Amino acid sequence: MNRQPSLHKHNIQAFKFEFWEEWAIGFPILACKGYNADFDGDTVAVYYPTIQHENELTRMTLKENPFIFGSAELALSIDQDIVYGMSLMGFKNKKEAQKHFKELLLAGEWDRAMDVYRKALELATKNNLTLSIFEIERDSESFAKIKQTECRGSREQYEQLNRNIDYGSLRLKGNFIEGVNLEDYLRYISERARKSLMDKKLHVAEAGDFTRFLVEAAGHVVLGEGEENVLEYSEEFVSKLAQRNLLKNALLWRYDVDLGKYLTEEDLEDIKNRPRRVRIYSPVGGTVTKRSFGLDPSTGKELKIKYIGVACAHSTGERGTQLSMQTFHTGGSGEPFRMSRVRSYIVKSAKESRDFLDFLERLMEPSEADEDARTIIEMLNLKSKSKGIFEYFSVQFSLLEVLYEPLRSFREAISLDRGPLTCMSYERGHEVVKKIKSQLSNSGSLKFFEKHPRAFFFDAFVL
Repeated sequence: MNRQPSLHKHNIQAFKFEFWEEWAIGFPILACKGYNADFDGDTVAVYYPTIQHENELTRMTLKENPFIFGSAELALSIDQDIVYGMSLMGFKNKKEAQKHFKELLLAGEWDRAMDVYRKALELATKNNLTLSIFEIERDSESFAKIKQTECRGSREQYEQLNRNIDYGSLRLKGNFIEGVNLEDYLRYISERARKSLMDKKLHVAEAGDFTRFLVEAAGHVVLGEGEENVLEYSEEFVSKLAQRNLLKNALLWRYDVDLGKYLTEEDLEDIKNRPRRVRIYSPVGGTVTKRSFGLDPSTGKELKIKYIGVACAHSTGERGTQLSMQTFHTGGSGEPFRMSRVRSYIVKSAKESRDFLDFLERLMEPSEADEDARTIIEMLNLKSKSKGIFEYFSVQFSLLEVLYEPLRSFREAISLDRGPLTCMSYERGHEVVKKIKSQLSNSGSLKFFEKHPRAFFFDAFVL
């Protein structure tokens, strides 16, 4: 099953199906998060491979991919009914419920995790919540349970229902239970609703384009064997990472050259308490090997992804997509998140940086002396944030290490000399055809060869 746009690994997954009496497809709710799907009219394409390679299809199931690569977040939807049901089993809130599922899956206990899932759904069905306006008004019964377990909505939304509605620094009079005056409704609330809808249509598209750009830049990078470079974090830099709570991003599951092992959370705790120089193998300036990349960020186990450039591009772009949706889901009132500006700043920082550590500095501490950096600081309100861009764009540094060299060397304007199929896969296809027609009218005949680093995708074509 494929849900467009196919920008990330979990946008296409394999399922074993069962026939039933209904005309509609009964979609497993656990898979919704990976697809970023809900039940308000989302559509998917269904394919039945006539030639089935069993192992290939098995590797595409949710059971084999329960975590999001690069962030280690669950790709399963542990939310709403499941969280409420698990609260009846003794788990306090959503965070505890998700942690329990993650522990079971990391231990390889898929069947036990599914037993918990089924029991939670059964309990939630038998003890269902019916929310009334009076319960919201009194902060009692069902509404109190929802707030306590966080099975639905967010703290900001709870506040707006029966306490206060904040619009930026302005606090409106009233709430959604009591109502607000007409002027405030038209001037602020309806404007916010329109803006969040526009954000969904426009800014998410920018995030999608960022993913395509990263894939175009680094899609040729594959896991291999060869010379491994060493990246050295000084004691001072390690202290800075610890203060900004970025040690895990930089060092978790990375191979420490001096200790001769992959760093665990316990090792990072020691480094945090007693900062020291840390040298790790790194893809920057060398080959991307299993050791230089480190263990799989989502599981802490051996890396098994051949096309590591595509995986890093997908995971980094996925963060942009999630961030672009934040305003839509929360009805934010500040400067909207614009992935195009973040993309521009990230690429500029890579190209202008002296080395990878300087690149990280520019992302952690954008300088107000730089105009583009000032825009980012204001847009993301970074003056009060210790992590800089990573406050909102939290990715493992190993992903950025893979992307760093391709970003520095990539030219966004692709010439036809690189090959028309390459151009059409990245730029507007119609514009490429117009260029070819223009050249044909001048010369009468043309011969193109694909020179893209991923030209093996196009071996069948010589135009």
